[in-house]
Amino acid sequence: MANFNELKLSLVHYFVKVEKYKALENYSNEYVSYLINPKADYKIIRVTVGSPASSDKNLNEIKENLKTQKREKIEIINIALSDSDIEISLEGLTLSVSSLETIKTKLKPYFSKIDSLRENEKEDKEEYISDEEMVEILKDPSKSSNIKFKKAIQKMNRNTPISIILVSMFFILPLVTMVLSFLWFPNINGLSLDLFFGATNRNLTIVGQQWWRIFTYGFTANSNGAIMAFIQIIFLTGGVIKIARYTEGLIGSFRFALAIFITYPLVGFFVSAAVPDQMAVFSGGLGFMASVVGVLGVTTWDKKREPIQLFSKNRMVFPIFCLVIYPLFLGQMHLYIMIIASAAISSSIYLLSIYKKNTMDKLIIIPIVILTISFILPLTLSLISYYSPAHDPYSAITLQLYVRRNLMTSDSANIIFKKNGWDWFMNSDGSISS
Repeated sequence: MANFNELKLSLVHYFVKVEKYKALENYSNEYVSYLINPKADYKIIRVTVGSPASSDKNLNEIKENLKTQKREKIEIINIALSDSDIEISLEGLTLSVSSLETIKTKLKPYFSKIDSLRENEKEDKEEYISDEEMVEILKDPSKSSNIKFKKAIQKMNRNTPISIILVSMFFILPLVTMVLSFLWFPNINGLSLDLFFGATNRNLTIVGQQWWRIFTYGFTANSNGAIMAFIQIIFLTGGVIKIARYTEGLIGSFRFALAIFITYPLVGFFVSAAVPDQMAVFSGGLGFMASVVGVLGVTTWDKKREPIQLFSKNRMVFPIFCLVIYPLFLGQMHLYIMIIASAAISSSIYLLSIYKKNTMDKLIIIPIVILTISFILPLTLSLISYYSPAHDPYSAITLQLYVRRNLMTSDSANIIFKKNGWDWFMNSDGSISS
């Protein structure tokens, strides 16, 4: 039996590319596609998997929108992909087809170029596009005939379960912690605030064994005060959310989720173990932004002159600029380690997810090496006994705030002091003595 979904995609591709029809994505779904061309004899084409509906409000609405005069007759072709004949009465011409051959035979009297139709049209083999057409497509992606590209564009403004989780983690929660830090601790250092709300560093995560921090470090962005936190959350993280939706639409929800949600804790573990400086507190959405850029980058690194490549590369300019400039502006060079690690790990995970045995080559060793180092190196560093680190006031103040708000006992805080080799003692009231 023919794959009717693939035949439907091929037909839509043919009518858009060859016959210059416009696909109406707002009305279409996986079972029916509507195409219009006001200049053609048949102004509306309805392609369905199975029998078309005899009463179709979408079709009626499309007809009314096309009419230039009240009594104008709009010619319609119904193309039903079915193994049996369509017995119901439908408006316009109705053709029942079940294979590529029957499509060409039955549509030949109406479309002379139908012999050029091929099953499983490859979207990456688009014909040459002029500079003018390219500019128009980049301005209005709906004019592209690349179905994968158009679906990715549509997802930019739609919420999926994955995008809702990402918005909650890297946009809503950081806003909440920013407000709470302002209300609860108006005079506390930003690094201690970040650590209080879940940021990660070596002294608390690795030595203090607060492993949960590798899952929460993205929920806060208070290291540099409320104003910079607001800028990072709204303009940086907020701006990359739409790119994340686009990337998800481009590569698929499963692969995107795999790359992002494995990268996030692995990077948290990596930076916590690899950077022992007491000023190196990792938080915020920069790692998430770098992860999205890494995945999108490897999907568009070829030099094909196609809208999907150019559009993707254009969308990466702003986040890459931010990832380069923002840590430099703040003077926090350790953030580059998180950014590079996030981009490298996420892109490696995605590359491994698309490798196939029959197309595997020697380059597969690169993502394997990156992922191996990303896990083995921090694991090794976390097991190495360092000399006692310098007394870390930011971590100490964080523990002090936990004790004062009854989120931790003084005994638990003293255990962390002892593990770090600090000659401090946390009293039951939250005061620290040496």
